[in-house]
Amino acid sequence: MRTGPSENEHFCVLVIGDPGELGNLSMQSILQSSPRRVCALVDNLGSEWVDRIEIGSTKLICKHLIKEKHSWVLADLASDVKFENFGSAKFFRLMFLKWVVLQECMQENLHGSHLIFSDLDVLWCRNFEDQLHEFSDSPAQFALQNDSTRSREYFCPGIMIWKKSTSAQKILDDIREYHLDALTFDPYLPDDKAMNRWLLDGENMKNLYVLSSHQFVIGHRIYKLLLGTSGYRLSSVVAFHANYSIGSIEKMRKLEAVSKSLNSYHLRYFYLIKLVLRRILQ
Repeated sequence: MRTGPSENEHFCVLVIGDPGELGNLSMQSILQSSPRRVCALVDNLGSEWVDRIEIGSTKLICKHLIKEKHSWVLADLASDVKFENFGSAKFFRLMFLKWVVLQECMQENLHGSHLIFSDLDVLWCRNFEDQLHEFSDSPAQFALQNDSTRSREYFCPGIMIWKKSTSAQKILDDIREYHLDALTFDPYLPDDKAMNRWLLDGENMKNLYVLSSHQFVIGHRIYKLLLGTSGYRLSSVVAFHANYSIGSIEKMRKLEAVSKSLNSYHLRYFYLIKLVLRRILQ
């Protein structure tokens, strides 16, 4: 179904709590893309989950433990936090740790040209070397998913690609500090709002490369993807991000719908009908 983006690329993920089957499906799609390494920032439960995943992963996953200076992020969360808590205000605060794992990986002497951050509700589907080359040749330092509509410009940090450069590291430091300052006024400000506010500050937009919305598909566009309308095609999707869904069960249904439809194109109508019926009956 897929080939790797590049064997020289590194993925970064955030594993807080036990991501369960949803995280397993997402992580397996990352590992099947043949990255050089996957760096995971983990808490205790996340570390145990990674150990179970590693059994068949040829030890590709490198664990980063949350340092004491960042433990405040977990302060209001129960010790048995699950990904089912996604969508709560407290869970959104965890997303600050994205900048932490990216910073740690940026500072390591890793081979390769890019760092790719992925939420664990993302299904990676196929090669995207061409877009990586276009990004590399651009003056931009990082790339985000395009969640824009006709009425607003908006970008999603659920999938991010960062160049490994001094300029990119400075920008990442700036975003982290911006989000940290913003949390003083809004303790549960999610990463996407912090990122988009930062982009509107000064000339920060010039550093952004916008990923194709038809290749890196946002969750609420799954119906267009399965129907094949508005330019969305299963044959061209690189990654599907099941955001805009609350809870791991609903996210898992959407990832499975895309995954199964990729393997058997005619199944897309079956899964489309299932998703629509569940939405009607909710």
